[in-house]
Amino acid sequence: MLRLSFGFTLLCIRAAMVGSMTADVSAIEWTQYRSPHHDGISRELIRTNWAQEPPRQIWKVPLKPALSSFSVAGGRAFTQVRRPFGGRDEEFCIALNAETGKELWAVPLGIAFYPHGGVGFDDGPRSTPSVDGDRVYVLTSYLRMACLEAANGQIVWSKYLVSEYGAKVIEWQNAASPLIVGDLIFLNAMSPISARWHCAKPTAGSLGCPRPIR
Repeated sequence: MLRLSFGFTLLCIRAAMVGSMTADVSAIEWTQYRSPHHDGISRELIRTNWAQEPPRQIWKVPLKPALSSFSVAGGRAFTQVRRPFGGRDEEFCIALNAETGKELWAVPLGIAFYPHGGVGFDDGPRSTPSVDGDRVYVLTSYLRMACLEAANGQIVWSKYLVSEYGAKVIEWQNAASPLIVGDLIFLNAMSPISARWHCAKPTAGSLGCPRPIR
């Protein structure tokens, strides 16, 4: 799957895995930015004779502006986009059916305003959702950290890192994604103490106390 044209189009292609010519889209798990292994490498083997047998487009859907990448897990593709909502632009986390491209849910998470981004009219959220089991973790441009139910987008909990923990929004807004390693979530969130934080991955509906990484 590829996102093209500054987030305006999400294109899903089937590139025929070696040894699994009937592999479906939902079988591919890409749970975080740059893969669950954090190295940007897919473990799937893909044939390369595209000139003779090109990949087949499965679906293509237009999306509102964004610079986010996407995560794929449990038959769903997750990303963030900018949309009008309540008289202003807001950042949304959305889920699409990975087989059809149909939107399953969309949740507004805060203002979409980028005065110093330098991207232009199609600027949008930069962070990529991370998936762990039945939860989706999202960090907005203005450092709202939210945990959503993967099935329906319901907010399990959310924390405003600026007002609650003294984090600072940088001039071009947050572009970092939540990094899940075991039972920890690592965040880039500038503060007077540290530029990076980690916190316990919540299991009971609340965020573990964030601690600075010195």
